[in-house]
Amino acid sequence: MTDLHKKALYLSSHRGTKEADHIIGSFVKNFLMSVDPGMLPALCDFLYEDDDKIMAWGKCKEASPQQFIEIIKSFRQWLVTLEGSIHG
Repeated sequence: MTDLHKKALYLSSHRGTKEADHIIGSFVKNFLMSVDPGMLPALCDFLYEDDDKIMAWGKCKEASPQQFIEIIKSFRQWLVTLEGSIHG
């Protein structure tokens, strides 16, 4: 595990609220299993963004910044998966 992997895991699980820690943290843990190492710097930059922004991008309530578009597409899929597991 590289330093950027560790940084992404830390940033994703220390968001400020338990809900954000769970949602964003579980996404990043899953995403890191298949992410291209070249995307890690962008992932870390993404994780420096505010929770409200990240969730708005994930729920299509705000336009997604181009530099994060691939990450946000994966995040949206993750949110659908989470929602499906909650609603059965």
